Amino acid sequence: MEDFQIYILQVNAGLVVFYLLYRMLFSRDTFLRIRRLFLFSIVILAFVYPLISLASWLEQGNALPGMVVGYAEMLAVVTPVAPQPAAEQSLFTWQRFLIWIWSGGSLVLTLRMAVQLAGICRLAYQGKKQSCHHVPVIALPKITAPFSFFGWIFVNPAHYEERELHEIIVHESAHVRQWHSLDMLLGEILCIFFWFNPVVWLLRKEIRQNLEFLADEQVVNSGYNRKNYQYHLLRLSHQSTAVPIVNNFNVSQLKKRIIMMNKKKTSRIGLLKYAFLLPVTGLLILAGNARAVTDLASHTLIQAGGETSLYKGRVVDEQGNPLQGATVIIKGTSLGASTDQDGEFSIQAGKGDTLYFSYVGKRTAEVICGDKANLKEVVLPKQPVELEGMVVVGYAKAGQNATSKEREIFTAVEEMPVFKEGNVLAYMARMVKYPVRAQEKGIQGKVIVSFVIDKAGRVTDPQVVRSVDQDLDREALRVVKALPDWIPGKQRGVAVDVFYTLPIEFRLQSDAKTPAVSGKADEQV
Repeated sequence: MEDFQIYILQVNAGLVVFYLLYRMLFSRDTFLRIRRLFLFSIVILAFVYPLISLASWLEQGNALPGMVVGYAEMLAVVTPVAPQPAAEQSLFTWQRFLIWIWSGGSLVLTLRMAVQLAGICRLAYQGKKQSCHHVPVIALPKITAPFSFFGWIFVNPAHYEERELHEIIVHESAHVRQWHSLDMLLGEILCIFFWFNPVVWLLRKEIRQNLEFLADEQVVNSGYNRKNYQYHLLRLSHQSTAVPIVNNFNVSQLKKRIIMMNKKKTSRIGLLKYAFLLPVTGLLILAGNARAVTDLASHTLIQAGGETSLYKGRVVDEQGNPLQGATVIIKGTSLGASTDQDGEFSIQAGKGDTLYFSYVGKRTAEVICGDKANLKEVVLPKQPVELEGMVVVGYAKAGQNATSKEREIFTAVEEMPVFKEGNVLAYMARMVKYPVRAQEKGIQGKVIVSFVIDKAGRVTDPQVVRSVDQDLDREALRVVKALPDWIPGKQRGVAVDVFYTLPIEFRLQSDAKTPAVSGKADEQV
């Protein structure tokens, strides 16, 4: 839901930027057909540009280092945020309230458009069909402004002189031949979904107005006297509109239509300004990928400075026991490492960089890299409050690359996957059944299972990393395979595969000889 909200905000931001660009550079020229294409294109681009990800392209090294570094200096580096306990949800939230307001407004406008479309269809099928100047039209039953909708032309022929009727037919035929109703519907749909954005209504107005410019141009180019046609428009300005959604002959803003008909043609060199659409779109795409660009930039700056060192250290719990699989990330980047079975790690970082340490069930810690390459032991004490939606980090062996050539699998990402059912360890403890045969033999111990949360949030590739007993291993795998979907992890805003390990402890209660199963995250793995 959060990703969708960000997408909607980006779409509306794009519409605002493109509209301002149109008003500043293109709204006064006479390139009417190009303007129509421009207005249609900016709407499409506003929906497309947030979906363009530069992460893969940047990681392949195609970006210019100078551009990346310069952009990094302009933007603040985005740092990963540690998982926070989920707040207890109430029936009323401001998010739900705003969604209901948006839905209500969209529903009202959708019903309004449905009523208008139904009215057009009723007029089309009930009205009298006849031919005017060899063009099929539908006669309106009363005096209303002529209009067209797709292939239908609606007019009251008895109300106009022959010359006026011919002008109307030429005007509306231009709307029909050039499929102007598609543009009209596009503007209406925009207003339905983004009615809260005033720029969308202004954009719809510009779309409708330019369509009338095009139809007026067709009338003038057909040989009709320009002044007589303009007086004709003025005489019809008082007539009511049958349906707002259609192309009306006497649409408002007559003054602008008359000015456009009398305007001197814009020089061809003015076409060059339409090239501004490309850099503006590029800047929007760049802004939408700020995290990816700044992440790469910070790494590039470190490498360019040549001041990196190999920092080594050890991560332990409050008892001094090594923590295997603890995650170490350079804050503000996706660069990271994991501790080995002895709790030791090594990472290339620059002086002054902040190392971010995390482990399931433990408090996080931050250490600033100094002059000494060998860091002291980093202690991660037990988390006193059980986290809701606990994030379990995976680990790789020392020196092992966390990615695969065929399938890129991350051990640490900016947004780690989140278990939808709350605490994953508590959930598994409820689902695990202690094997009877293991109980009878008095077998107990901790089984460590690894798996991958894929881009869709599914649990894939489960396998036992540390075995205790065949029966216990089989039960641990069964529970892991049955886990419901997660919220997938993300790197630079893109869903990725994330590697996890999970300890499941089978323990027999010595006092009553009854089994107990738990997922303990606060002990050494």
